Amino acid sequence: MKQCCVPDSFESMDIHDYDSFLEQRRILMAEKIHHYYNTL
Repeated sequence: MKQCCVPDSFESMDIHDYDSFLEQRRILMAEKIHHYYNTL
């Protein structure tokens, strides 16, 4: 799931945690993109 930028806590979330999921995923995606550009 890490490759897809899905938070580790995803499996314990329910529909009410969707906003939190999006916030955490946004951070993970930004980190992945940042790392990618630093390797260019």
